[in-house]
Amino acid sequence: MQESWHSTFNGGEVMKLKIVGTGSYLPDELLTNEDLEGMVETSDEWITTRTGIKERHIAHEERTSHMAIEAARRALADAKLDPKELGAVFCTTVTPDEICPFLAAYVAGAIGAECMAMDINAACSGFVYGLWTAAAHMSLCPKPVLVIGAEHLTRLVDFTDRSTCVLFGDGAGAVVAVPEEGMLGCKLICEEDKDGSLVIPGVNHQMDGQLLSSYLQMNGQAVYRFATTVMPKMVQAVAKEGGVDLDDVRWIVPHQANIRIIETSARRLKLPMDRFFVNIQHVGNTSSASVPIALDALNKKGLIESGDLVILAAFGGGFTAASALLRW
Repeated sequence: MQESWHSTFNGGEVMKLKIVGTGSYLPDELLTNEDLEGMVETSDEWITTRTGIKERHIAHEERTSHMAIEAARRALADAKLDPKELGAVFCTTVTPDEICPFLAAYVAGAIGAECMAMDINAACSGFVYGLWTAAAHMSLCPKPVLVIGAEHLTRLVDFTDRSTCVLFGDGAGAVVAVPEEGMLGCKLICEEDKDGSLVIPGVNHQMDGQLLSSYLQMNGQAVYRFATTVMPKMVQAVAKEGGVDLDDVRWIVPHQANIRIIETSARRLKLPMDRFFVNIQHVGNTSSASVPIALDALNKKGLIESGDLVILAAFGGGFTAASALLRW
C-alpha cells in the first residue's frame, strides 16, 4: 500500500482549515426498497439486512451540476459568504455532466465566483481529498474555499443487477472553509486495485473494439474486505496524529456505503454505534457526496457544537481512503 501523510507542510507549518458553512441537495424523488421489489428479484428485508438502506434519492431531471450548484448555494448561505470572496472552487465527483467542461467550471459560473476551479476524482474518498486540497490551496492563497461532493450515480447503475442497483443514490453536499485553525490532521492513502474490484469503465475499449459496459461494476466482497480493514486504521491514525484520544471525539462521520461496514469498523475500534453519524437508511451510497451530505445533516440538526472533535472517514475505488480530524 502506497501511503502519504498530509497533516503538515514542509517546515512543520500546521494546515489551516475551518468549516464555517455546510449545505446539501437531495432530489425529491425517492426510490424505496418496495419499488425495487418490482424491478429485480429482491425484498425490503434482503436489502435492509445486507445494506441498512431503506430508500434513496433519484435524479431524473437534475444533472450533477444542478445538484452541486444547489448544495454550493446553501453552504454559502449558511456561511453568509459572497461567492466573489472565494479563492477556489473544488468539486469532487466520478459522475460529472461531461469530462469537459468540468463540473467545477459549471458551479463557479453559476454561483458567480471569480476564482480558480477544478475537479477532483478520488472516488468515494474524494471529498476528504478535496478538504486537504483546500487546506493546501489556502496556505498559498488565504481566501475561503468551496468544496463540493456531487454524484449522479443512478445513471451508471444496471437496474437488472440486484447486487448494485440497491446501493446507490444521487445528491450533493458542500462546505465553505476558511484559513483558520480547525484541521488537526488529514490522512490520504492509495492502493492499486489490480483486480478491478470497483470500476466505472468510461471510454475504455477491449481489443475487439467493443465498448465495455458503461455500468458501474463492483466486487462487493473485495470492497468490503478493504473497507473494514482500512477505515478503522484511518480513524486511529488521524486521531493519533492529531494527539487526541478517540474517547474525546464527539462524532465519526463515515462514508455511507453499507451499514455492515460501519458496524464492523465500530466493533474494531471498540466504539459504540452512537458515536457514528449514520443516514444511509435514507440516502444510500452517494459516493463522494456521502460525507458532506452527512456532515450537513449533522450540522443542520444541531447535533454538533463549537469545539467538538469530528473525524471524517472515507474509502473508495482506486483503492483510496482518507480521514480528517476537525475541531468544529
